[in-house]
Amino acid sequence: MATQLSSRLFHKIKQGGTRWFYSYNRCIVSDKQSLSKHLKREVHDIEQVSSQCPSPWMLQAGVCLIRLPLIEEDLSEFQKRYISLKEQMEYENSILNEWELEKIKQTQLMNDIESGKRDASEMDFKVSKQDYEDDYNQAFKEFTESTTELDLNDADFKNINRRPKDYLVLISKQKLGNDTVWMLPTEEWKEEENLRQSAERALTSHCGTLVDASFVSNAPSGFYKYKFPKNARTDAYVGAKLFIYNAFVPRVSETQSTATFNLDIDLNKMLDYAWVAKDEMRNFLKPKYSKAIDEIIF
Repeated sequence: MATQLSSRLFHKIKQGGTRWFYSYNRCIVSDKQSLSKHLKREVHDIEQVSSQCPSPWMLQAGVCLIRLPLIEEDLSEFQKRYISLKEQMEYENSILNEWELEKIKQTQLMNDIESGKRDASEMDFKVSKQDYEDDYNQAFKEFTESTTELDLNDADFKNINRRPKDYLVLISKQKLGNDTVWMLPTEEWKEEENLRQSAERALTSHCGTLVDASFVSNAPSGFYKYKFPKNARTDAYVGAKLFIYNAFVPRVSETQSTATFNLDIDLNKMLDYAWVAKDEMRNFLKPKYSKAIDEIIF
């Protein structure tokens, strides 16, 4: 507002020359010094009006807690052919490493010894590189991969390990006025906090302090604006502007396709919770809310 006001006033200065008169709100400005005083007074009035008329939108911070896929999806035939092509191109365009150069040198030496061109005393190795490779290939053929697949109940929405090939997001059922709605763990922003701290407080206040989560950054990943139900609105707020932060649940280990979630529910904050995939969100969340989460994850 101040920028627009100053641009209009200085436009009048340019048109009127060194001495000019400009009437604004019954005030006559006759020189640059008066202009500066007038502009400061106008900005001060604007700030007073803004402080007397606060925004009707509550500032909130929410956390989108993500469980990453635990196992990889099977490759399609096209993906397999593409990988095979890239590996072949890399092999053909690559430079021989030290192992391969030494193997070629040893092979040539043994061929020369067998043909009588060189003496066996020149052999400076006991086991050739090719013999090592033959042993490795034989051991690989005899190796049997052992995996254990868990029998997971995908219908149990409270199981963090359900649907291991998909991204899952934690949503909670919360009381909003007289209604109960599904949404991300959310808290109102406090003046002594930044938004990242409010998001962290949202996670601990809903799920307890035992939750192990890694936040992505200090900046929000998404935004969602919504109105409260009519019975939840107050004279101060009609809705909220929600800033969404991403956080990830770490895996147990690199050798196990599982994740853990130590939950200590505050029933005053969270009535229920669920781990949902992309195609399940619309069964719980409003379409626009679900879309806001889709855009920052999937």
